[in-house]
Amino acid sequence: MLLEKYCTAIAKTAHGGQSLYAHTFQCVDSGLRIARFVPDYSPVALSSLIMSLSIHDIGKLDPTFQLMLQTKLKGQTYNGKLVKHEGQSLAHDHVPLVESSLNELAAELKANFNYQVNIDQFLQDDGWEWAWAAAVNHHGLFYLSHEQDEAGNMQRQARRQWTSYTPLEVRRLTLVDFLFHFHPLGGLVIMADQIASYAFDKGIALDSIFAHAKTLSAVFNKLFDVAEETEASMNRDEPRNYQLRDMLQLLAGNLV
Repeated sequence: MLLEKYCTAIAKTAHGGQSLYAHTFQCVDSGLRIARFVPDYSPVALSSLIMSLSIHDIGKLDPTFQLMLQTKLKGQTYNGKLVKHEGQSLAHDHVPLVESSLNELAAELKANFNYQVNIDQFLQDDGWEWAWAAAVNHHGLFYLSHEQDEAGNMQRQARRQWTSYTPLEVRRLTLVDFLFHFHPLGGLVIMADQIASYAFDKGIALDSIFAHAKTLSAVFNKLFDVAEETEASMNRDEPRNYQLRDMLQLLAGNLV
């Protein structure tokens, strides 16, 4: 069910459009290539990162976001409400849809990349919480908040102000938490997303990019070199200030 929705949803509008399925798994491809530069990285942590990439743009299924992109694809001007897709990650039926599709996602990763996810280990290691954190925080604006109501019910919320106080909050996972937890690949989701977006926008294959980037630092340097172009392409679909250069400077500290 999840992959069917991925196939029919729009992720990018350049070149006549790119499906959410194509973008998601191009990001996974990019992420797996980046991970090869750290051969001794924990397989368990890598599984969480790859699953995070598999759902990082789930918020783009939001009907209003899809209307924004559909209108642009038709060459028309969109005058409705603007939504930030990562802020919609936990909206609608996204959580049950995603979490009931774990086996489906794992099978797709195996079929496309011969990558095996240890599902039991992923679940034991709080994998879903980190994956949802990545979906919410991969543009640096939101964080994942775990909040408990008076009846003891726990809910995940996408919150925007890292420095704000939320009375019901019992735990939060910010981008900084993500960077520390998955060091030195804490920036993998963001880097893979940017590389895939740049490659699609320029109509070039990932092979071409990685042929010239032989280290993790080289990948980062490439992203920094094309940050303005990447931000411009992202703004065509979802206008805002992404501050990619500032984001990359933050990620640079995670490479040390």
